Amino acid sequence: MSTIKIYNLRIVPKNPVFNDAINYKNKVKNVFGKQPLSCSIPHITIGEFLMDMSYENILKKAFNQLSQIPKFKLKANNLGVFNNSHTLYINIEKSSKFHELQKFLKIIWIRDLHRKLNSLKLSSTPHITISKFKNRTMMLESLELLKTSNYQKEFYIDNLVLTSRYNYETWNWEFKIPLK
Repeated sequence: MSTIKIYNLRIVPKNPVFNDAINYKNKVKNVFGKQPLSCSIPHITIGEFLMDMSYENILKKAFNQLSQIPKFKLKANNLGVFNNSHTLYINIEKSSKFHELQKFLKIIWIRDLHRKLNSLKLSSTPHITISKFKNRTMMLESLELLKTSNYQKEFYIDNLVLTSRYNYETWNWEFKIPLK
């Protein structure tokens, strides 16, 4: 019997952005109580997919090719919201390096893992989720609480993390991929 897990390829930002995201999450919890994703580890999703966990060794070998990518910088640029899902986030500026990373991931997905591209969900808006909310009003109040100034910080990416979980559970496995 196969066991399907949800896999997420992500960037875990370095400080100060990591600590800033944690501080934002804590402010949300202090004012509004625990909200969906307010306790999650700050990260930027590159792509997500479902796969049988018996293929984890094959995934590690294939995704380790991403270590050929040179280290790069990303820029956090202000707070934003996804109105339809009532989500507050730190915006990450789109960059050619992020796009190249996703392009290489697609090549590995098709060439080495022999998967259809539509089974890989790529992030179209790079961001770090602060929290989801029960309604739009709470989301906008939270945005006002946190939006005290223009937030802009650059941070260095020197590794990627492939993580997985069972449906409706927390992330329970990870594989770090160092960049060149």
